[in-house]
Amino acid sequence: KGAPFYPRFSKLMLRLEAAGLTSYWTDNVIARRVRENRATTALDSQAPQGDTTQGAFYVLFLGYIVAFLTLLWEKVAHLRSSPQ
Repeated sequence: KGAPFYPRFSKLMLRLEAAGLTSYWTDNVIARRVRENRATTALDSQAPQGDTTQGAFYVLFLGYIVAFLTLLWEKVAHLRSSPQ
């Protein structure tokens, strides 16, 4: 609120609602989403289960290992370079 275009935008939204376009658009979007979900569910039931996320966990743990080794390398390099 307080924006210079707010009154025109509000009037446009009221006109779209009065014409029934908002409800038509909402119904259309919901129907399309339901169709997509049903199609995805049908494809998922044909795919092997469990193998899809296993690769993501491998990449995650590989990243953890690389980050940990980098941290150790930085600590060792810092200890060797700083005079005590």
